[in-house]
Amino acid sequence: MKHPRTTQRRGRWLLACAAIVSATLAIQTIATGVPTASSPDPGSPFKHVFVVMVENTNWSSVKGSSSYPYVNGTLLPNYAHTENYFTHNHPSLPNYITLEAGDNLGLTSGAYLPADHPVTADHLTTQLNIAGVSWKYYAENLPGNGTICNTSDPGTPYSQDHNSFTYFTDVKDNAPYCIAHERPFPELLGDPSSIPQYSFIVPNDYNQGEKSNSSCTACQADTFLKNTVPAIQATAAYADGGLILVLWDEAGSSANPDTTPSGLIAVSALSKPGYASTLTYSHGSTVRSLQEIFGVGPFLGSAGSATDLSDLFTQPLVGSLPTPPVAAFTATPPSGVAPLSVDFADTSTGAPTWWAWDFGDGSTSTVQSPTHMYAAAGTYLVRLTASNLGGPTTATSTVTVSPPVVPLPLASFIATPLSGVAPLRVDFADTSTGDPTSWVWDFGDGGTATAQSPTHTYGAAGSYVVRLSATNPGGTTTATTTVTVSPAISSTVVDRVNAGGALIAGGWTADTKAVPSNWVNNAVAKTSNASTTSQINVTDPSIPVGTPMSIFQTGRFDRATGTDMVWTLPVPSAGRYTVRLYFAETYWSARGKRVFSVKINGVSVLTSFDIVAAAGAPKKGIVRTFTVDTSGPILVTFGRTAIDNPLVNGIEVLTS
Repeated sequence: MKHPRTTQRRGRWLLACAAIVSATLAIQTIATGVPTASSPDPGSPFKHVFVVMVENTNWSSVKGSSSYPYVNGTLLPNYAHTENYFTHNHPSLPNYITLEAGDNLGLTSGAYLPADHPVTADHLTTQLNIAGVSWKYYAENLPGNGTICNTSDPGTPYSQDHNSFTYFTDVKDNAPYCIAHERPFPELLGDPSSIPQYSFIVPNDYNQGEKSNSSCTACQADTFLKNTVPAIQATAAYADGGLILVLWDEAGSSANPDTTPSGLIAVSALSKPGYASTLTYSHGSTVRSLQEIFGVGPFLGSAGSATDLSDLFTQPLVGSLPTPPVAAFTATPPSGVAPLSVDFADTSTGAPTWWAWDFGDGSTSTVQSPTHMYAAAGTYLVRLTASNLGGPTTATSTVTVSPPVVPLPLASFIATPLSGVAPLRVDFADTSTGDPTSWVWDFGDGGTATAQSPTHTYGAAGSYVVRLSATNPGGTTTATTTVTVSPAISSTVVDRVNAGGALIAGGWTADTKAVPSNWVNNAVAKTSNASTTSQINVTDPSIPVGTPMSIFQTGRFDRATGTDMVWTLPVPSAGRYTVRLYFAETYWSARGKRVFSVKINGVSVLTSFDIVAAAGAPKKGIVRTFTVDTSGPILVTFGRTAIDNPLVNGIEVLTS
């Protein structure tokens, strides 16, 4: 069940504001023994605080028990104690974490170790260090005896879950700092001159009353207190505003920590003698009181709403609390284009000591006057919470970030060729500047494309206005050019031969193995036939419409055992003729496997010709077309190279 909280006699921070500040406070890198900031003196009468931990006992089993003669005979008659101190946690680890951070931070199992469950939240001793307040954790039977930063649990009589400090990464990951503050218990009284302002004292498992090596477990804890409390009281540190808090970390292990109280005794010259406070307390009360005494903040976790321990003393824990500051700031510039760097300058009055910024984009800071970069456009509500021990106040302002200005692209392109005879294939190459991200082509004949650099074939004669629209986030621009397509020139077939294959309708003469064509010098070139049943890709625009696939499924090749393969193609008269050579590679599947040259009437027309490279793939047809002026037969000579044998699948001669 929840326990009611009493209203403090002094002004308190609003819980919500304290939570905002605490949630955004960054853990600061700590140099051993070197404070990084200071807080104003809160005017507390307590200058040295000692917390002495006792274990696992219901308060009803302590008060009046004969097993605690020192507690009942000396401490309770002379000093104030609580009757309703509820820890709200079991087992030990979440209690010790709460005494350091105001919350158990999800560490609910005593089996957790620092290496497996580190935490990065803000915590009390980091606040003390930043404020220049000295502190140490003193433990009996400390592994390594102060020579290492211990994060392991060797077992009884030392319990790692009683050492909350090494679960926090700013302590655990800074070995020199950890070693300087994690000390063996004998040093506390062995060198009284080095006693810090805050001492957290943990006896071993036996002296805490958690485990027994005698017939009376509670008696061992009472004896430890009897030996330790007077020894602390005899030090100069205690004489200088000393306060000893004897604290049972939790009620008995079988008790409900929400309904069964444990105990706290406040040993001090300012403690009300024999007083039993019936107010409701928790570990948050202890944390809040320590923060008030040492003037550090913001309040941690449950400390923000807890009742402090003032009722146990004859005078307040602190002097007059300061007036809360008045938060204010400037943002320079308050608006601009993304990415926008904004300098925030704190102009708060009233001596704030802590700052928490919320930049409105999910980012935060605790620097007094930070700089923040806004990456995206938007309107951001910025909040500064400025605080001191008197409380927080908040100021807000708006930063407006506009989208970046993107220059328009400049559309341009090249069309190759710009004119020709139908059907005309034209390659369009985008040359736009300004980083366009999309392209829309209108080829003027009803055809369109969105590729950056497409190819288009015009089937009919005409004059076509081609438009390219290039777009980026800044907008769209358009470029145009004109492609002129002339009517197809009528031509007459003079010669057609299906090289290496049978007669095909449409005037394709045969060239079989049994009966080679009369036009090839087979007898001296010693050529051979090739054939395949594989499907051939005949979509290349160089292939005339209506060309049968079978043209590419047979071929004649030079076996390199005789002279070069030469085709002698008759023509009816002197004049200009068009020669088409048909190719498809059906034997090799890679480039560079068949390379040869071709001459027509002694003129080189193909040099180092690779069918796969030219077609773009094996088993894909391609046609190469040439214009020849001749007064006699047309001689097509296939020249060998060192890479396999020349091949042709079909030859066609037409009038031009």
